[in-house]
Amino acid sequence: MIKIIKGNFGRKVNGYIKVVTPNDPPFEATKEVEDRLVKQGVAKYVDTKKEDKKQDLNKNKNFGLNEDGSFNPETAKKLNVSELKELAKKFGIEDSEMLKDDGTNKTKADIIALIESKVKDQDDEGEGKGEDQDDDQDGKDSINLGDGTEGVA
Repeated sequence: MIKIIKGNFGRKVNGYIKVVTPNDPPFEATKEVEDRLVKQGVAKYVDTKKEDKKQDLNKNKNFGLNEDGSFNPETAKKLNVSELKELAKKFGIEDSEMLKDDGTNKTKADIIALIESKVKDQDDEGEGKGEDQDDDQDGKDSINLGDGTEGVA
């Protein structure tokens, strides 16, 4: 099992390319893919027993995620604001985005809507074909090691 620590990694899930970022949970891949990503410095190996315990805890809490790690707004409604904020961080949402203009916490509904928007944005980004994305013809995964600043002066 590995965790992406830098860049983005496009992995094929149910016939679609899912972008995996450092904010995503660890995942399993073939030994060859895991070894290649770790060697390239994109991922690190993780202790599967510790990760299984974390996933079990999250599953037991109905932590707003489906079994595949995707966002589940229905179970997220059962969480309190603190738990929602923790979940939102897993999707790359900053603390400042979860505050109203007056500095108080946004409502549960606002935070859930923020997560849904972030997930939609990530899904929309994953649908495009950038130069670093796999053309999906050979069924292999793709890697984007860029930090988004290439060609920026």
